[in-house]
Parts: sequence; structure tokens; C-alpha cells
Amino acid sequence: MSAMKICCRLGFSVLAMACAFAQTSPVPYADGPSYSATKEEHSYPGSYRSIRIVDFRNLNNGMVPLRNGHYEHNEPNDHSSVDLDSVRYLTPPSRTGEGFALVIYSWFAVGGTAQAAAITRLCSTFPEAVCKLCSRSIWETHNAGPRPTWSFDPKTNILVVRSDHYRPGDAHCCISAVDVVTFRWTGTPFVHTGITTELLPPVSH
Repeated sequence: MSAMKICCRLGFSVLAMACAFAQTSPVPYADGPSYSATKEEHSYPGSYRSIRIVDFRNLNNGMVPLRNGHYEHNEPNDHSSVDLDSVRYLTPPSRTGEGFALVIYSWFAVGGTAQAAAITRLCSTFPEAVCKLCSRSIWETHNAGPRPTWSFDPKTNILVVRSDHYRPGDAHCCISAVDVVTFRWTGTPFVHTGITTELLPPVSH
């Protein structure tokens, strides 16, 4: 089962109104890309003078209720966890309460197979002093290689993610490519600006 389907089961709804990607990978997929980007609107309870005082580590963020940046679910043959990885503020403090934050979570689940993904949420407190979700992206990281699965450059507002790319014939355990997907923040939801695909060396057994 793909990370996208399991994310839906956990409440990470992947909306049908996915942003159109500026480019697509020329390398064939076994079952489509393992990343998505969506525009969304969702308001969290409470009022905030600034995005910087929102306690993301203990926020019921519409996915799961975090406590100290962590959530865990355990049932027989069904384990999942969510962790807050990073909060990056995209605008300086403002007296009007305007502000944007890039919030990044990691998700892991074990059922019939192990799955892992990363989730970004762009949150805003503008124009009202309410924390709002503006957009979300998800990418599968279970086999994305030894490099970090994401990076963000605050000088250019560019987010780069590394997502599993299953080519036809790949076993679940062993991908043969990785998509390197680039997004840029322009003051509104992140815009997809490019993709390259890296072929991985064969796995020796």
C-alpha cells in the first residue's frame, strides 16, 4: 500500500485539487509519483498575536493531537507515529499578526509493510489572528537513500524534497530511483518549480 493511501487512513487527506506540477519526471513510474502537493484551508482553534507564539508541538493540527511534538498509535499489527521535525518562519514578526510558518512532520507506520513519509504544512495568521492551514505536501521517504529527505533555504525560500520513485519491476524494499522535487514560496502556497530523477545503483544481495 502506498504512503498516500495510508496517510489517508490516518487522517492526512490528500485532496483531489492537487496543484498542477510544472514538470514531471521522464523516468517511468510503477504506480505514479509518491509525492503530492495540495492547496487547503483549515482553521485551528484559538487566536494568536503572531504565528511565532503558536505551540505547534502541542497543537491538534487537524491530523493528530501532538504532545511534546509526538503522537503514537499502537494496535496489534498496526503501529504509527507522527513527529514534529521543524518549524521555519517565512516572514519577520508583524504588529498586525501577519505571519507564515513552514511546519514539517515525519510519519512512520508498520502494518503489513513499513511505510514512511514526510508532510509539510504552510500555516498563516493573516489576515486574521487565527492559525490557518494554507497548503500541504507529502512525499514518501521509506527508501529515499542516505541523504536528508528535505532541505529549506530561507534566503531563496526554496524547499527541496527527495521522494521514493518506484520504477516498473522494483520490489517494495528496493527502489531504483529518487525524485528530487523543488518548491518555492512566493508569499502564498508553495509553487512546484522543477523535478529531477536520480537513478540509484542496483542493490546487491
